[in-house]
Amino acid sequence: MKIHHKKHKITESTKVITLISLCAFCIFVFFVVNPATFAQEERINVNTASLEEFMRLPGIGPALAARLVEYRRKHGRFKRPQEIIIVRGMSASLYRRIAHLIRI
Repeated sequence: MKIHHKKHKITESTKVITLISLCAFCIFVFFVVNPATFAQEERINVNTASLEEFMRLPGIGPALAARLVEYRRKHGRFKRPQEIIIVRGMSASLYRRIAHLIRI
């Protein structure tokens, strides 16, 4: 039994379209998907954030935002972003979801 393989002819225009598509995809991933593209100034500073700023973070509502602000008022500045896990209602999984959006 012979197996016949079809040969696909790749034209120059196909190569160009493929290259352009790949470049567009890479640009999309780098600038839209990659959390590292957030500038340091665009991240929310957990030591100066207001109630409203905390509430802009996904998964943080008014109650948790108020507890974060109150904890900071009572205990002083956070030394590392991870310390917000100490606040009641801030889980490790929620922290992982917002870690790329916050800073000290």
